[in-house]
Amino acid sequence: MMLSTTASLALTMLTTLVTPQQSDRGLPLVNASLQGMRDAGKLCLSLEGTDEIGNRPVNIRTDVFLRTKLETAPNSVWLEVISYENGRVSHRMVGDSINFYQYNVPAREYSVTPYAGNAARRDSVPINTLIQLASVHAQGAEVQALRLLNETMIGSVPMMKSWMPGVGPYEVQYGQDMNDPLIRGKIYRPRTGESVWVYTSAPKRTIAFWLGVGPTGQNLNYVQWTELAGTSFRPRTLQWTMTIYRDGDFSLADFRPWSGDQTRGWKAQASARTSG
Repeated sequence: MMLSTTASLALTMLTTLVTPQQSDRGLPLVNASLQGMRDAGKLCLSLEGTDEIGNRPVNIRTDVFLRTKLETAPNSVWLEVISYENGRVSHRMVGDSINFYQYNVPAREYSVTPYAGNAARRDSVPINTLIQLASVHAQGAEVQALRLLNETMIGSVPMMKSWMPGVGPYEVQYGQDMNDPLIRGKIYRPRTGESVWVYTSAPKRTIAFWLGVGPTGQNLNYVQWTELAGTSFRPRTLQWTMTIYRDGDFSLADFRPWSGDQTRGWKAQASARTSG
């Protein structure tokens, strides 16, 4: 029986593709890929997705901006985290090397926490305290963005711990496909020079780390999160993609606290404390 050209090509592709296999190389390679983030003077983690509870989807977005190696203040570290729900600001955190500010917009609450600024070294106390303060106040998907920042920036070298302990990732290379076990039609398909490390604890959660080739080796470019939760009567589907930008556009970052006029009538909360 003769096959059409299209059918022959499809058969060839099917026979040459290799099924992704679980590998223990994933975590060491992801760890090595974090160095490019650590070396960047301007780092942005931009997370976008949906949080659907029942049949009511909410569009979510979180932007995390970290400035080190400032030209005018080389020993300072600035941080801003701003989150949106359906396009409206829902949460904001700012560290300006002097104070840490946290704003819960729906609750109309804020807090101000002084912390040691002007660090002479990037792995010294102020950056540790700043990231820990942000982690204490993190809400929703901010938790994962701050965890990645913590594991990248704190300590002498980047050191990520498994985000899914006890689970080995599937290694998906160029020329391979892997279907997300939770969401029908969602496919992990790396392009030339990319690899994807997919952790899954189906039927609850899938986490995918996308690595690409950078100037000094592999860089972590994306993290994808898929989670099914809730109950049969009120299911919840959380999906987001976090994109990592190194030395990119910081036009959306302000790094300044809101004015008194912007928080007039808000309730002041007690300052946060960290373990450090």
